[in-house]
Amino acid sequence: MADAGEDTTHVQEPLDLVKLLLDEVVFVKLRGDRELKGRLHAYDSHCNLVLGEVEETIYVVDEDEEDEEVKVRRLDELDVSSNPDSIPQTISRKSEMLFVRGDSVVLISPQTSS
Repeated sequence: MADAGEDTTHVQEPLDLVKLLLDEVVFVKLRGDRELKGRLHAYDSHCNLVLGEVEETIYVVDEDEEDEEVKVRRLDELDVSSNPDSIPQTISRKSEMLFVRGDSVVLISPQTSS
């Protein structure tokens, strides 16, 4: 994994841009309708990430053609009521530290100040 003490003066590879974001708050888009905002502590060439002070947002997509048994199982995993009227559009949770597997990463961006 990269270390914050490495030389960051020029960019030779795409991941060199990620090196510039070490110890900064980043926005990470993941597969499966998930987004993360947190401080980037480390990364590697596979885009595995270690994030701190993470806020995760999960977007729940209700598909009409989905099997009812699958819906109930997903709702149980997310700890929400099985009543279809109470399905949240988004679920947020916070973690002190999180390891993100690189094959789920779609996008890494500096957090915009808004």
